[in-house]
Amino acid sequence: MDYATARPLIRSGDVIGVMSRKGPLAWITRAVMALSGGEPYTHVGVALWQAGRLYLVELNGGGNHLVPLSQITAPFRIARPLPDVSPEDVQIAVDFELETHVGYGTASLILIGLRRLFGAAPRAPWGLVCSGYVLSILRRLGWSPEGLHPMPAPDEIMRAAGPVIISVEP
Repeated sequence: MDYATARPLIRSGDVIGVMSRKGPLAWITRAVMALSGGEPYTHVGVALWQAGRLYLVELNGGGNHLVPLSQITAPFRIARPLPDVSPEDVQIAVDFELETHVGYGTASLILIGLRRLFGAAPRAPWGLVCSGYVLSILRRLGWSPEGLHPMPAPDEIMRAAGPVIISVEP
């Protein structure tokens, strides 16, 4: 479905899995996911409605921040891990996570790739990546999926979040 159709169906707290095809990091991430039997998610974030605008709460190379979801030009899918969470509770969790700048943990991204390809890597993250940031937000809302690695990849977050309820092709 297109973005204009999907937009009113998206709720605060939904998990958004992006499948970018642009740039070397997206290419490497997609390759690692494919080689390790995963889905082609290259990035994840959390949906947040604020003052009538729909945002993606994310962590990327620029740190943790909000970006209008309409600016995401890659295909994305949406799952709803917490169907009963209130928009107010999501706002509180996001506000808490945004109080302090969080830098991107490139070393953790490498460790996630090693774990996915070879099955072993240290469990302690060396900084957060997008999927760990999403996990942190959702844990503040009471989400505790069984069996999720403490340093998850984007596709692991999407799988744990439940079935895809919306697919968007911009």
